[in-house]
Amino acid sequence: MIRTSPGRTVVPRASRPGQRYRLAAAVLIAVFVVPLSVSGTAVALADIAAALGPDPVGQQWALNGFNITFAASTLAWGSLADRIGRWRSFSLGGAIFIGASIVSFCAPDYLLLDAARILAGIGAGAIFSVGSALLSLAFSGPERARAFSLMGAVAGLSLASGPTLSGIVTQAVGWNHIFAIQGVLLILSVVIMLTCRDITRSEPRAPGAFDWPAALLFFGVIAALVSAFVAGSSGTWITPGTLIPVAIGGLCVLGLILRERRVRVPLLDFRLIGRPRFLGVTLVVVVASFSFASCVTYVPSLVQAAWGVSPTESGLFVMFMTLPTLGVPLVAGFLVGRCAAPRTVLAIAVVLMVLGSAAIAGFAGSPPGVLAAVMVVLGIGFGLHAGLVDNEALAVAPENNAGLAAGWINTIRVGSEAVAVSLFGAVFIPALARADAVTAFRSVGIASAVIALVFGLVSIITMYSRREDVRIGTTDRSEK
Repeated sequence: MIRTSPGRTVVPRASRPGQRYRLAAAVLIAVFVVPLSVSGTAVALADIAAALGPDPVGQQWALNGFNITFAASTLAWGSLADRIGRWRSFSLGGAIFIGASIVSFCAPDYLLLDAARILAGIGAGAIFSVGSALLSLAFSGPERARAFSLMGAVAGLSLASGPTLSGIVTQAVGWNHIFAIQGVLLILSVVIMLTCRDITRSEPRAPGAFDWPAALLFFGVIAALVSAFVAGSSGTWITPGTLIPVAIGGLCVLGLILRERRVRVPLLDFRLIGRPRFLGVTLVVVVASFSFASCVTYVPSLVQAAWGVSPTESGLFVMFMTLPTLGVPLVAGFLVGRCAAPRTVLAIAVVLMVLGSAAIAGFAGSPPGVLAAVMVVLGIGFGLHAGLVDNEALAVAPENNAGLAAGWINTIRVGSEAVAVSLFGAVFIPALARADAVTAFRSVGIASAVIALVFGLVSIITMYSRREDVRIGTTDRSEK
């Protein structure tokens, strides 16, 4: 049955709950793989070097190649899904990731490994952007809030356990088996998804053909800028390695603007992206990047330098920050389903992330108990936003632009993480060699927290804005 509301049509949800739950299982399995793919490669770099040779460039591209194409492809996948269907797009992206995992497992040299990791990043873009759009299609109301909370919890589980699991696998059977496990999990996900075709047969489609030139130009913008920040994170920004990607990115921006002004149905729907509620939710992701992502990346190096602990001990200590991301998303889903509006929970998350990151910077070098306490605060803030932010963004977007909304928010998520981590590292990493890591972490950490505060204030103000762009032609599906 089709339910209608003023100005929009709601697609019918699956009549058999079993099919919806299978779809959710397929998405969640694939979502677990993506963070695991990042952490697994990072943990295995030393073993990869031992097997393939000590090539710093090859090692860097094995990790960063995935991150760049992941960040650059999410928007294109979202827009493509709005036109060819979410089920087909997710299955295609999963198949690409599976093929790349097989090649990574068999790679005899860096050339093939790096190419496979770049291809895997493209598949990962489909999983995150289209996967959340599929959950939005299959569930509604409180059920959808719980589904997205579970998605946040699964991503948190992968984030928290990924380095440990990958380390165990690497030591037990070898680094390439990390990619084999990822491939097996993705095969399971795609096979389950193949049984859920009926749930997407009536999904709405966006008008017009897919804008391939705009997608390629946008891919070039993100890939070039992320590449520039990755190159600049070494501490030297005025080099050909950073200036050339910036120039290429600038040309792609110019080309994208000219292209979008000429086409009838542009890749980027600025009416949606500029909608205050949607913009506010998007900026919550940026707050998470400049607070949680920066801290979870560099706190291990901080405590190793400050306390003289081993890498294993520092990794275990960081679990004070990552463990809350396992259960807190479920708490956020419970609150939204019972007593709190999503934007209220997101506003609390912003406050906790800003306070937590600022406190970690301020207490850098303090006794472990003090630092652990403020790390928990940051982890709770991140957990409250995980999953819920995707749910709220898709609730604001019209059904036939759900893929674009999911793709956009994941592009901002991955892109802002790359920027935040690179800027933080550009100041902090050189300080490790000068033995003043605590002072450097405190300075750059406070600066990063201030940036998060600015984005957080704008986010809260815009989320609570009463002005909406009615030209999109839909009503807001989020809770008021």
